[in-house]
Amino acid sequence: MIVDVVVDGWEQACCGQPFGVGRPVTWTVFARDLPAASRRRFLESHHGLDLPGPSGEIVGVVREIVEVRAAVVDLPGTRTRTHSRDTTQNRRTRVDEVTRDADVEEYLIALEVDDTVDLPAHYLDDTGQRVAAAAEAEARDVEEWIRSPRGRETTALLGSLRERYGDVVEISEGCGGAAVTIQPLRPDACDLLWQVHSETITVTAGSGRFTLEDVDELAEFADAVASGRVREERRDGGAATVVTPASGPEWVDSIPSPGDGWVLMATSEARRLDAEPRGYSAWR
Repeated sequence: MIVDVVVDGWEQACCGQPFGVGRPVTWTVFARDLPAASRRRFLESHHGLDLPGPSGEIVGVVREIVEVRAAVVDLPGTRTRTHSRDTTQNRRTRVDEVTRDADVEEYLIALEVDDTVDLPAHYLDDTGQRVAAAAEAEARDVEEWIRSPRGRETTALLGSLRERYGDVVEISEGCGGAAVTIQPLRPDACDLLWQVHSETITVTAGSGRFTLEDVDELAEFADAVASGRVREERRDGGAATVVTPASGPEWVDSIPSPGDGWVLMATSEARRLDAEPRGYSAWR
């Protein structure tokens, strides 16, 4: 008979043994049956972890391997890329062999086993309930933030920016608008990223990272970026990103000159120090 076995990508990448279609395998598994599934389903583990349910050894021949890779997406409000939690975006590919690949989420294996084999019994744990409860709590937190004064102000600002610039920028948001990335379509314009916290607002524009106090200041900052009043400068041997409002003092984020000799610094800072001074165009 055929059973399904899921091999987690991290387990295989760490120290899993190679396997392939048509080859025999021996794995330690525990039952992970799906409701109304047509055949038994198991999860493999070879790290000696405390498995949620009865485990046992399963011997069989691999008949099919489907490699599952998560979509890589931008995390709103940051320049970080991460694996999407939306499993509908996963890319599935049939493969003949598996070695070790850190970028794979999981492998779905069709395993042929003897009809008389004694398989581990199904165990219904509370993992699904806990995941659902966590998702509900996260949704409640987002809803509460949207209804808060700062949340309402941020939502209004984001709506205004969409109305004025929606045809010339791409906007992605998370956490109900608390985390936002605005990417202008013009390649020489400056992007704008923000993360709104309870007390402060963290903003990224060009090479600079700034801390603002409230949404009113964020609105002024966004207006300056949208108008192209951002420039990268050399200052005192270092580098600075300068954002100029319509009135009032400038926002400046700078890194000092490394001086003479060897200095250990982040790659992003080294690139910033090496970059030529430049200005940015307006979004429109």
